[in-house]
Formats: sequence, C-alpha cells, structure tokens
Amino acid sequence: DEEVRRGLLLRLASVQEEKAGNPADAINTYKRMLELDGRDPRAVQALTRLYEETGRWQALIGMFQRALELSEEIPERVSLRYRIGTIQETEMQDLEMAIGTYKAVLDEDAGHSLSLKALERIYTQLERFPELLGVFERQYHYAQDDEERIRLLSKMAAIHEETYANLAVAVDLNERILGLDGRNLAAVRKLELLFKEMQDFPRLILALTTHADITSDPEERLNLNLQVAEIYYKELNKADKAEEIYLSVLAADPSAIRAIHDLGQLYERSGNWFNALEKLAQEAEVLRGKPEAVEIYYRMGTINADMLMDTQAARGCYESALELDNEHVPSLQALKSIHYGAKEWDQYLKRLVQEADATKAPEQKAELFTAAGSFVQERNNDVDGAVRLFERALAIVPDHLGAAKPLSDIEFRREGYERAEQLLEVVVEKLDPGKDTKELCRQYYRLGYITEKQGKDQKALKNYQRAYDIDPTYLPALEGLGGSLMKTERWEYAQKIYQAILIHHRESLTDAEVVDY
Repeated sequence: DEEVRRGLLLRLASVQEEKAGNPADAINTYKRMLELDGRDPRAVQALTRLYEETGRWQALIGMFQRALELSEEIPERVSLRYRIGTIQETEMQDLEMAIGTYKAVLDEDAGHSLSLKALERIYTQLERFPELLGVFERQYHYAQDDEERIRLLSKMAAIHEETYANLAVAVDLNERILGLDGRNLAAVRKLELLFKEMQDFPRLILALTTHADITSDPEERLNLNLQVAEIYYKELNKADKAEEIYLSVLAADPSAIRAIHDLGQLYERSGNWFNALEKLAQEAEVLRGKPEAVEIYYRMGTINADMLMDTQAARGCYESALELDNEHVPSLQALKSIHYGAKEWDQYLKRLVQEADATKAPEQKAELFTAAGSFVQERNNDVDGAVRLFERALAIVPDHLGAAKPLSDIEFRREGYERAEQLLEVVVEKLDPGKDTKELCRQYYRLGYITEKQGKDQKALKNYQRAYDIDPTYLPALEGLGGSLMKTERWEYAQKIYQAILIHHRESLTDAEVVDY
C-alpha cells in the first residue's frame, strides 16, 4: 500500500543521502514521496534541508509555493510566504520579488511585524522614502508600547526633515513624541534645532524652557536660561524679559559669571550705563584678577570716559587693567589720550613708550618709537633721548623713513658723518621721486656733502650729480658738483656748472663770488 511505499522510499533516500553521498538522487526520491502524499512531513523536512544545503533556492521556493496551494490555515500561509520573502531577500538578492512577497504576507496579516521590519530594511536600503514612511505608519499603528512608537516617530521626523526639508511635519512628529513622553530630551533638542532653523523664536523659547525643566544638570539649566534671555533681547527685542531672566538666574546664583556678563552687555547696549558699570564691577570681582578681567576693566574705563565723561574714574579702570596686563594696548592708548588732554607730558611719553614696547606689529611698533622720538626732540628738546628712540625704531624696521630722516638731521648737525651717511642712504631710497622732488634733491646734496667730508670723492661726485639731475638750479648742489668736478680735473664740465651758477644765481652772489666763478 502507499504507506509501505512511502516507507521504502524514505529508507532509499536515506541510503542515497547518507551512505552513497548522492543528495541529487535523494532529492528525487523525496519528491516521489510527495507525489504519493503532498504533505508528508518527513519528505518536506528533508527536501527543505537538502535544498538549503545545496543552495537550490528556486526549488525551495517552489516547494513552499506548492505547500501554500495546499494550505488553508492563515498562520501557516503567513509563515510560508515570509520564508519565501526571506530567501528572495537574503539568498537571491532579489529585493523587488521580496517586496512583493512581504506585501502578500501583509495582505493576510496586516500587522505581521517581521514582514514590516523586512520592508523597513529594504526601503531604507533602496532609499524609497515614501514607501518607507508608509511602513512606519503601519508599524506605529500596530506598535505594542510607547518605546517602539517613539522610535518610529523619530525615524519619520528625520525623513521629513532631512529628505524633504519639511520642517513643519518634523516638528509635529517630535511634538507627538513629547505627547507620549513629556521628558524625552532627544525630541526636545530636535525641536530646538528645528525652531532655530525656522526662526520661530516664541516656540524656540518654549522648547528651551521645557528643556530647562527636564534637565538635572545645573550648568545645562543655566545655559538654557541664558539662551532664552538672549533670544528675548536679540531676536524679540524684549529687553525687559531678558533682564527678568538674568536677574532670576542671579537670584539663584549671584556668582553666575555668564549671567553677570550678559546682563552687563544688555545694560551697555541699552545705554543703562550705571547698571552696566555695576555688573561689570561684579564680573571683575568674580574673575578675581584673572586675565579675562583686563577687558572688563577696559570696558568700564571706556564707559566712564566716553559716556559719563568721568575721566578720573576712567583712569582708575584703565590702571586696574594694566595692573593685570601691563601690555594691554587699548588701555595704554586710552591713558595716553587722557594724559595728552590733561597736558601731563611725562605721563603721556611714558604711556607712548609702553605702547610701543607692547605693540607686536613691526611697522606699527616703529611708528610709535618714532612718534616718541619726535615728541622728546620737539617738546623736551632732548636730542640724546630722541636719538635713542629713533634708533629703537630703526632696530625694528631698518628702512623706516620716519625715523631715519630726523635722525639723519641730528647726525648731520652733530657731524656724525658715518652714521648720517647710512641714514641718508635709507632716506633717498625711501623718498618718492614723483612727490618729494625738492626734498630728494636736498638729501642727495647732503649725502654728497657727507661723503666728501669723509674723503669719498667719487661717491660725493655721484650724489652731487644726482641732486643736479633732479634740480639743475639748486645752488648747493651746483657748488658741490662744481667742486667735485674740479677735484677730478674735469675742467670743461666744471666750467659749465659754474656758468649755470652765474646764470641762475648771479643776483644773490657777491662780487667776489662772481669773480671766483
């Protein structure tokens, strides 16, 4: 009978598979068993195993489809279809076929979680976001707990924000998360970013306030409250609300340095100078001599000087800044200006030199030492002091015209010809021939005179010639050039120069000088 035949076929297939090592013959024998009984569990189980071991996926799917045709039980049919979809997805890499199969599962069991997760996985991989959102909605409908619902809402919000730039929908989804879990920090933080991008400042304030209520970190709560105050002031132009928040923060923690700082800035921008000074003084006190206090004292000085016209108070603030940093250039400049206005010349000079010492940029540093040198020379008539300061400028910028020119004048007068020559070389190099013609002519003449005094006749002749080329009527250059030409026995050219002197300057010459020429 059939039962005996199936038993004999089962034994034959076992021998073929285990003894003969011939799985193909064993498969054929198991298929003959199914011809006798399409539901024989022994044959089905064996064929499933052999098809999987030999990678005959289409045959395995065919067997499952045959079983589907015979099955009337929904749980069994769902299981068979899901197994088919899994093979299509993971073994055959046929994602489109797998999608169709998983959808067929859902036609019979709309909330089948494994198929929904599979579709979520495939649509994510293929970046098919509309279908993915549909899967999430269905998963949300069948979710068993709030944790899973929050996960799905978060994923939907991310797609609407990042893929479609639909910030309003992303906001709505994150607010639904808060409806499920009012203390969900991830959703609150996401809402803060969304409202900031949308520039929806009233709702941003609500999100930040919610965040501050939720957090257990005092430092984070402080920062959030300060953000709210800043939004009220900068974005909503509500200085009174910002001030209220700052004061509430300080009532809870009088040493909250950021609140003191921000409130001080608010008072400054609002022109509330006395309150601003009070807060700046508190901030400086909290900082207790730290480098950051330097700028605080400087700002206090500026308010006193520029807004309240209280020069004496400003002095004290600037000096407090310099006690912490004696190279703070803005404070030095401010004190320098105060001393100048009060005609306190010694103090003015002291601050000017301090500023030069503290300045880092070489050109600016040289300019300051030059200014100090000019001040010492003109107001104090201290030539030696001026020389020292001009030399400091040139040590920093060796071709600094502003220092080289007055120093060359000093050395020329003092007959320091060697140093004067070096300085005049800088001067003639730096003067602009297109703008400083007369001065250039004069300096070439002086360079010729100095080199002649040092016995450098050829160099003297060269510089006299340059002066003459610039201005053929300049008497000192004509006299210098004529004398140098005589020394080199260039009589004819010398005669031409002397004739030029008589032509251009006869009226200013004495009779004896005319005879000499």
